[in-house]
Amino acid sequence: MSIIIGIIFGIAFGGLAFLVLRKPSLAILFFLGNLYYVWKFLPTIQYGFTDIPKLILINAVFLAIIAFEKLKGKSSKPSQRRLVYITLAIGILSFFIVPFLTSFPGFHAQKYYNLAGNVSVGEFSEDVAAIDMSQIRRVDHALARNVAEKRLGEDRGLGSRVDVGRMSIQAVNGELFWVGPLNHSKFRRWLDNKDGTPGYVMVSASNENDVRLVQEINGKKITLKYNFGAFFQAYPRRYLYDNGYATHGLTDWTFEIDDTGRPHYVVTDYKKRVGFKGADPIGVIILDVQTGETNAYSIPDAPKWVDRIQPSYIINHQLNYWGKYKDGWLNSWLGAEGVLQTTKGISLVYGNDGNSYFYTGMQSVGADEGTVGFVLVNTRTKEARLYEQAGATETAAKGSGEDEFQDFGYQATNPILYNIGGVPTYFMTLKASSGLVKGAAFVSVEDYSIVGSSKTVETALRNYNQALRGKGNFIAPDDVANFESINGIVSRIRQEAVDQNVTYYMLLESPQNQVFAVAADLSPEVRMTEIGDEVTISFNDGGNTFVDAVAFDNTALNFQLSDIQIAIDERLQNEPK
Repeated sequence: MSIIIGIIFGIAFGGLAFLVLRKPSLAILFFLGNLYYVWKFLPTIQYGFTDIPKLILINAVFLAIIAFEKLKGKSSKPSQRRLVYITLAIGILSFFIVPFLTSFPGFHAQKYYNLAGNVSVGEFSEDVAAIDMSQIRRVDHALARNVAEKRLGEDRGLGSRVDVGRMSIQAVNGELFWVGPLNHSKFRRWLDNKDGTPGYVMVSASNENDVRLVQEINGKKITLKYNFGAFFQAYPRRYLYDNGYATHGLTDWTFEIDDTGRPHYVVTDYKKRVGFKGADPIGVIILDVQTGETNAYSIPDAPKWVDRIQPSYIINHQLNYWGKYKDGWLNSWLGAEGVLQTTKGISLVYGNDGNSYFYTGMQSVGADEGTVGFVLVNTRTKEARLYEQAGATETAAKGSGEDEFQDFGYQATNPILYNIGGVPTYFMTLKASSGLVKGAAFVSVEDYSIVGSSKTVETALRNYNQALRGKGNFIAPDDVANFESINGIVSRIRQEAVDQNVTYYMLLESPQNQVFAVAADLSPEVRMTEIGDEVTISFNDGGNTFVDAVAFDNTALNFQLSDIQIAIDERLQNEPK
């Protein structure tokens, strides 16, 4: 298809060059130039995309330069110059004038505003499920890539032939993994093995030591024929272009595996809704990288294993349009009253409902570190929810987390939003210059001075919960993932003091395979508890040996309840049954 389209444009502009210049050699040059341009850049053949107008303008400019030089001082027919002027006019009109008139926000502010759809107001603790700490995302893209490349390098025969391609995060059977294809490392390697590369790499998003080189599925070898290290018709973008998708706007090539582990490229199909701007996804194209089979799906019909249909950059643009043009284009420039913009960066978060969401803060124009709320957007359906809670930007939260380790100079990864006991919370890991993870930090979205940090995630969370209680916040057990309560007799108890935070570790007679960490400020009864006392402990059961208590009661004691415990009890009593 790319060759045919290239020939069509080559004949058209080559013929035009011959009519103007009367030189077959220049006509052939224009023909070959257009053929190469289309073959190399694969322009989208659809209204709203500037690929073809750009090609027309490039041809017009080169034709004008050559024509005015060749025809200078020579007698030429008026028709020759007229053709040059007409071609230039068409190029300028199609590349500059038409896109401006059809896309200028001053004429189409309402259309831009409507791109984001209905942004409803949500309640965070109700909409966002509490996170299971065993699934918290500790591995970012850079670390995942490093460990994947290290795993590949352990196989000398394989590491010299292939590279790890772009990795993407996705849910695989309820767990988060970074998944990346094996690509041919160079042209020669592709020539030696045109059948494809032998598999892909998976790295757990919660444990960098869980690295898997997948080369078989149910005993059958995996062969990735279509990968971004391949050439010609095996190059994925060219393959789709030449197989019926030259008229589709394609973006956001994401490597994903289905429920059986079979690898695919999931590509967003989109259109322009406002002239030559206003990109909006309409579905996905799924390419089986082994067989080359392609299937197009609308958004509602896309397979359930597909995590993302909406590209992050398109969501970011649409949210900015929504925040900017609510009261029209003129207000966005003159008064800027009520104008909102997204904060720097947009992150991907996963809920316990199995869906993934794009997260970004929303701030008033001109604000630096503060937000008026934040938005969660479903990455498949584009359903958006606004949470009107003032707080800190991701940048401010990163700075707060890094301050906890300023003596070491650690750098924080991009913050990820979690529901920690009903409190919107940023989580980030802290990395040394070597790229190794050295610490973790939790930062409250509402107040970025509330921080819990440590070398381990578990201790950082414990410190964060204590910091929350110290600022008058409380964590309700019903806002905790996998919440459970247990009654038992204390068989052992130990005290630990770290950074003025006191924690009691208790072992019950049953079960004996879990140690409960109870913060001293959780209840006044904690400090008086002894071996043999009967206690009730509420906790988040993530399957770990050490678990953090969120509520504590010693039935052998009858102290006046703390303000924190009273608040929790009142919260539970007022919750609808």
